[in-house]
Amino acid sequence: MINEHHKRIVETATTFFNNNLTPLPCNYNAKKPANSGWGETTYKNVEAVTAEFSKRDCNLGILLDDKTVAIDLDALNISNKIGVAILGRCGIGIDRNILGRDKKPCGKIILKSNSSSNYVRHKVSDEQGKTIIELLGHKHNVIMPPSVVDDDDQFTYWNEFYPEMNYHSEAEIITAMKMVALWSMLDENYPTGDRDNAIRCLVTLFKASDLDFIDADFVNFFTDSLARTNNDDERVNKNWAKFYEKTVKTKKPLDVLKKGFGTLPDYVQKYLVDALGINERKALKISTLQDVMEMTFDKPKFLVKDMFPVGLACIAGRPKNGKTRFTHWLAEQFASGNNVWGRETLTGSSFFLSLEDTQEDWHIRSNQMGIDKIDNRNIQFVTMEHWDGSTFGKGVEEHIEDWIASQDNPQMIVIDTYVKVSAYKKGKDMYAEQSKELGRIHKIAKMNQVLILLIHHTTKADYEDAFDEISGSTALQGICDMIMVFQRKRGTGDMNTVIKMTGRRITEQLHTIAPNDSNEWEYLGEGDDQSKISLPTMEKNILQSIGTITDLFAVDTGVKVKDILDHLKITDPKVPVKYLKGKHRQAYDNYSKKCRRMVASASLYVGDDKGSYRLPPF
Repeated sequence: MINEHHKRIVETATTFFNNNLTPLPCNYNAKKPANSGWGETTYKNVEAVTAEFSKRDCNLGILLDDKTVAIDLDALNISNKIGVAILGRCGIGIDRNILGRDKKPCGKIILKSNSSSNYVRHKVSDEQGKTIIELLGHKHNVIMPPSVVDDDDQFTYWNEFYPEMNYHSEAEIITAMKMVALWSMLDENYPTGDRDNAIRCLVTLFKASDLDFIDADFVNFFTDSLARTNNDDERVNKNWAKFYEKTVKTKKPLDVLKKGFGTLPDYVQKYLVDALGINERKALKISTLQDVMEMTFDKPKFLVKDMFPVGLACIAGRPKNGKTRFTHWLAEQFASGNNVWGRETLTGSSFFLSLEDTQEDWHIRSNQMGIDKIDNRNIQFVTMEHWDGSTFGKGVEEHIEDWIASQDNPQMIVIDTYVKVSAYKKGKDMYAEQSKELGRIHKIAKMNQVLILLIHHTTKADYEDAFDEISGSTALQGICDMIMVFQRKRGTGDMNTVIKMTGRRITEQLHTIAPNDSNEWEYLGEGDDQSKISLPTMEKNILQSIGTITDLFAVDTGVKVKDILDHLKITDPKVPVKYLKGKHRQAYDNYSKKCRRMVASASLYVGDDKGSYRLPPF
């Protein structure tokens, strides 16, 4: 007969299943799952869950999959709403499943994370080794309720299941966990004397931190909640936010800690510094002009001579303007050691954060561009399926530095697109925020002598200065070593693209380029004066072929695309269009599309016969 406890376990297991969690039957009064091979547990339907959990009196566990993690709030003082509230203020918001029991109502929080397959257990313990908070990842079992069932401590859960949950990065989760653990340690070691001075010291240390979520409101909540929990009425509602705003960022945070909060145990002091990410600021190393002028430096490094210097760069343009294909073509040239428009290039590997592409997109585009024919190991990427949600200041820099360290000859990193990793939030000072996040990535590029290329968008407005069309604040233009604006008239059939470039180590430049039938970017000339711009190869082929065929065979009704390809010896005259396959079919489709575009731009006319074309009458 099923008792009330077992009945509740069965009901909750089905609730978990209906909310995309995998319940596990665990041995009664134990943490171990009841079935062998539990790491591969699946259920066909809710009836299967009910049947499995009805076999025995058991505990309930949750199997974490490759996109699910759990934060275990083990310490009693944080396994309530305070722990959840701190996580929320650190960016781990309401997108969670909260599980608990009477004594620990918010004991475990289930989150979504794209990087969970890489997790090891992350644990924070006190000086005695007792766990405060713990992170569990892929194929771990989260035991619910407690392994030993106590009639006085009934299993409960918060019915806060969200079918659409945001994904959090590993860096975000661990940073938030550290803040919860810090609160727990400070609560256990709340000052007994001169509390005003101790809290002022704590606020000063918060001011020294560069963590994005720390502001006056966060500090006021953190200190106020500590005071309330410890019945320190004098410090409750004392408005520490105002003190935070007036406090100057200290250059000696460790000295402040020792003087103002010296009663804290050493392990808490060390953890406080680690959790807030603060270090003693060393004196600046100041150089004289004479010192620098006596130094020798290597010749400035360019990936493409006089066009693409190492450092931070940005390519901006309207959506679907060819920016992504252009950077893929650049990576192909670097991988193969080919020149770009007659200019010397450096050979090496490229890395793409392709956050708007899937692996299928890469497969299709690479086939179209012929990138599959080169040494593909020099072109590496991560696509949206495997991105962990990192942003600037929360994991992106570390991912880039890890890739650079793993390569023998790293040359280019492309971030496609910038807005996908920007940590800027509406309402904040855009210039200040962009300066901060781009400054970090700029330093990585310069220190490692690589090109970090941001793909970005321009606004819908037209400006006299093309660079003013770049979306965002002027911080981006100010920090980047090179900026390029992609301009093409869409809807006209004209594929010519004008690129305007400027930078610290290059002269201001204006070039016209265009993709050819092989999806390579041809150089058509300097400037944007169409009367001085060369025709793309495919367009030349079409015009010359139509002219030659018309003259040789006295054709006046028009020339068909297949005739053009036969004349160019791309296809066999004996093979009809319907039997064209592979590269021949692709060529036919490319030339047909180009002819239609030329008609749209009046550089070609429709012939009298269906599907034929003729030269303009001039």
